[in-house]
Formats: sequence, structure tokens, C-alpha cells
Amino acid sequence: MKFVGYKNMDRVYEKVSQGALSKLNSGKRVTDSFALSLLTYMALRACGPNDQAVHKGEKPYWCYWGGWNDAMNDLGMTLPDYEPTSDPELISEEQYRRNAEGLPKRRRTAWNRIGSAAKFMQQRGILKLLKPANVFQQKNAIWLLCLGTPTENLMAEKQAREYFHLGEE
Repeated sequence: MKFVGYKNMDRVYEKVSQGALSKLNSGKRVTDSFALSLLTYMALRACGPNDQAVHKGEKPYWCYWGGWNDAMNDLGMTLPDYEPTSDPELISEEQYRRNAEGLPKRRRTAWNRIGSAAKFMQQRGILKLLKPANVFQQKNAIWLLCLGTPTENLMAEKQAREYFHLGEE
């Protein structure tokens, strides 16, 4: 998925400034920075309501269906422990082996962190799961980013359900 939703960022930060991603940490209110990173990633890949593709009926708006694998890779969550280099000859066999052994654990950790952040955002009303992922069919979940007013979010959900043939909730 490409960066198409740069116009969504004003809405993301409006929600954040209203405390949508805040939580208590040692008695102090803080913004969940990883949830913000994930929401930013998703919002940048989701069309906005005024995008040309939306008006042509080619795509729904405020929807993300890129999947967690894309997110974890694009957010650098599966990078090796050693400093990346453009010359593979500079990586020792030992470093390469350790990286290969550690990759499944890093992927599991990344998957869990993304899942926890998504659950947190669902609880806060920022994300809504429209269709769960199906790992057997290799289909990603479809998420609605609730970046508007309740009325705007309902309109976005209605349009997304029609586009993806999901029916009523």
C-alpha cells in the first residue's frame, strides 16, 4: 500500500490531542507512542473522504487492510540485532546465523505488540474491526479508522461495508 492518506494526519492528531491514545502510566497521563506510530502508519495508507479514488468508487475511505506483516516490516520491527550494512560481506556468518535464529522471536514479539496496540485502539474507539483476518486464505483484516465524528464514522463504515460486501453489522 502506498502513502495516500497524508490528509488524514490532521484528524489523527486531533484525536490524539483529545486524549484518544492516552493512558495512565505511574499515575501520569501519557500518549501511547507505539499506538500513535501504528495509527499514523495505518492512516497514511488509508484514503481520505475527499480522495479521488473514493469519489470514483474505487476505494473506501479510512480503511486499512494492509496487514500486520507489512506494518511490522515497514516499522522496522524485524530488523536484525546487528547494524544493517549495504555490503553483505561485512556480516559475519555468526551474526547471520544469530539473526536467522532470532527472526521468529522478533516476528512474534512484533505481532504481539501490534495486536496489543490495535486492541487498545479498539477499546478507545479509534479502530473498528470490520472483517477479521483469515490466515488460511491469507486474507488480511479490514480495519476502519474512526477519525471523524460519530456520524462521519458511521458514513465511512457504511461505505466500507458496501465496498467490501460485508453487509450490515
